[in-house]
Amino acid sequence: MMTEEILEKMCEEKSKPRFDIIPADEKRMGHLLIEGDCVAIRNMGILLIALAEESDGEDFGFSLAPDGAGSACISKNSNYGLYINIKE
Repeated sequence: MMTEEILEKMCEEKSKPRFDIIPADEKRMGHLLIEGDCVAIRNMGILLIALAEESDGEDFGFSLAPDGAGSACISKNSNYGLYINIKE
């Protein structure tokens, strides 16, 4: 499945992934939070695989942002976007 088809499906789904940051504290480093139900997380996995396959070994960047590209595909409760950088 191509990235565009996956994004269209993600935008149509009722459940969407939410991105946030779990801040660091004295016991642990900060973490990136990707939150959602099984459908949202599965769709993110499918998207990551498709991006890797379509990059064809070339450097490639992709973004989903609550205030920009891909905003319809992620939860409106996302406090952060996600930038995926595939390196050669």
